[in-house]
Amino acid sequence: MRLASLVFALLLVSPAALRAAEPLAVPLDKVVEALVADLGAEGYDTRERATEAVRRIGRPAIPALEKAAESDDPEIRIRARDVLADVRLGIGPDWPSDVVLLIRHYDRLGEGERQNALQRIGTSLGVKAADFLICRLAQDDENSGNNALNFLQRLNNDDVAAQLLRTIKEPKSDVQKRAVAWARARAGQPVDSIEISLKEPPKEAAGDQAADAAVEQIIQALKEKKCAEAAKAAEEAAQKTPTDPRFLYLQAEALIGLDKDKQALALRDKAAALNPDKEAPHYLAGTALAKLGRRRLAAAEFEKVLDAGAKNSFWDANACLRLSSLYSACGLFERSAQILEKALDRYSKLRDEGEDKLSVPPGAMEGLRGELNRLRRKAEAYPTSVDAPLEDDLGGFDLRITAEVVVKEGKAEDLQRALKSADVQLDATLPQAGLRIFDIPSAALRYDPAKKQIGLFLHDTSIGKPVPCEPKEKEAQIVVRTGDSIYLFKADAASGKVEKTARYDLDYRIALQPGSKLATFSDVDLKINGKPVKWEEALKGLTLDRLPEQFDIDIEGTSAAGKRSAARLAVKAAEVSIKDPQDKKP
Repeated sequence: MRLASLVFALLLVSPAALRAAEPLAVPLDKVVEALVADLGAEGYDTRERATEAVRRIGRPAIPALEKAAESDDPEIRIRARDVLADVRLGIGPDWPSDVVLLIRHYDRLGEGERQNALQRIGTSLGVKAADFLICRLAQDDENSGNNALNFLQRLNNDDVAAQLLRTIKEPKSDVQKRAVAWARARAGQPVDSIEISLKEPPKEAAGDQAADAAVEQIIQALKEKKCAEAAKAAEEAAQKTPTDPRFLYLQAEALIGLDKDKQALALRDKAAALNPDKEAPHYLAGTALAKLGRRRLAAAEFEKVLDAGAKNSFWDANACLRLSSLYSACGLFERSAQILEKALDRYSKLRDEGEDKLSVPPGAMEGLRGELNRLRRKAEAYPTSVDAPLEDDLGGFDLRITAEVVVKEGKAEDLQRALKSADVQLDATLPQAGLRIFDIPSAALRYDPAKKQIGLFLHDTSIGKPVPCEPKEKEAQIVVRTGDSIYLFKADAASGKVEKTARYDLDYRIALQPGSKLATFSDVDLKINGKPVKWEEALKGLTLDRLPEQFDIDIEGTSAAGKRSAARLAVKAAEVSIKDPQDKKP
């Protein structure tokens, strides 16, 4: 199943009256630099606000804090060292003082005392303890890392798994590898994303970087229906790398879009005949075809991998996993389970024979076995014919996401009027969630009446490129969006003096609107940004504190014909409408 279009409804007050907010790039390192400087400010309140903000930023602030910890200014040095010590331990800004004290002395405790301490920390903090527990995974003490992983798993939380994957991008120890394997399995990626590799992976595993980049560009052009452009690029690439079947397949896809089916089929046959005894080209071709939704062609290429080389190789094991994923996406769960079981069996045989050619990170096998059990349960719940074919992911299902802003305090109509009359709208959303730009003591808007420009400053340093601002009246009306808040300012057109006039705190309400085909689906499993969501609730509307930059949608359901199908896609967030909090309907 393919969700052909996924768009945001643009329902803002008046498309003619509103302009898109001008982005003000606010690099996080500049924000941290300004906050660290404010640690030594003259005013106590300013120092406290800066300290709180740096704590909230957390680990990204470590390099600046390490430098500040050696400052000649004693106030900056002391505060930086205190914050740095807590950030390294994963201590949050709003944790109970007794728990903070326990964590600060954790390394001095004996083994039994640490177990009790972890129990107390987990009970007191719940999912908030994730930062501390993830930090413990990096310790040299293996027992401490194992205990931390056990408690992370007990939290049984998808957000914690996602946080772990964001924090540990390249696991360095066995406990970190097991933690990443658990998190990936928790995120529903036991087949697609659990990395299986050789101790010394073949050079072909990475592919040719230039060719890989060209493949991705052509795939993107095909998804954007730029068939002529894709056909030309694929043809040129195929001439440069005649043994790479990917470009022939991609050229064929483009020609189909140009209604040149006969030429396309000839290119497919040519691509399929290349490299009969090599595994890597077929594997890479299958991966590219799978991205385009050509499941049958992709499966044929992965089957050639299994036929071409020695069993229990890098390509052999991965081809089994990819095939399993393709069959699962088509609702053929029994066949998917059989292929996944084959991959597990091959690894087990290697291990029993005492060979170490194939290395699976510890914990990955548990994730794959969990996926195998899930597939078997689904095979019982959704039986299919033994000869049911793979279907290409080219359906015409339509899914829309609408998004709206709910004003939590104040009147929505007042904000709407302010947006309509604004001379300029700025977006100064920080990359760090939970921190607003105007929480920073030294942050300020400045208006230059001579140049007629508005800019954001930290201390006396301009951040980002100034934005043109032509006042319609004696005072310029300025709107600044910062993620979950909107600030209103006015600037005197003559003197340039800027004054904040209002602030509105916001929630975001999103709702899924399925097209006619998808609306008939039943027994739907849905994940939004890795978090399970009930289908019925998503249709009625979900309230979020912040609007993410991108929505990652995983959806699986049963059609009216009884066919089980799945799809995965991503969409960028866009402008949203302003709603009154009394209006409950999305």
